[in-house]
Amino acid sequence: MNKENNHDNIVDLAARRAKDDPGLRGMTPRIKLHYERIKQSMDEKQTLWGGDLSILDENTRMLSAALRRTLAFEYLTEHMPVHVEPYALLAGSCMQDGRIVRCMLPSFILEEELGQCTMSISHKCPDYETLLRDGFTGILEKLERR
Repeated sequence: MNKENNHDNIVDLAARRAKDDPGLRGMTPRIKLHYERIKQSMDEKQTLWGGDLSILDENTRMLSAALRRTLAFEYLTEHMPVHVEPYALLAGSCMQDGRIVRCMLPSFILEEELGQCTMSISHKCPDYETLLRDGFTGILEKLERR
């Protein structure tokens, strides 16, 4: 049997099982609880954490912006509020008093660096324009020149 036929057989078997197995046609109690909590949290007002903190002092001011950002991120990961829901499929979310918390890095940017760094953290790429224009190679070359 070739790979393509084997793949088709597996897909057919999974489709038949999903059709015939009641547990796969609806939400299990655990998934339903998780789904309802996510739905509820989307309607709740979210709070910010970390925006009023700073890692800047006489020692850190002498470091590069990249190192100060690293220290700010380290502080964030060691002190941000984390909550593990009993039904969670992934362990840990940023919550406080049952509300989603959006974390910000403690201040690490010097006044003369404003506009050159970002204070936010995210799982998104913040500068697609540069990425698409210069590519990873161009960005790395620019960093090496600096």
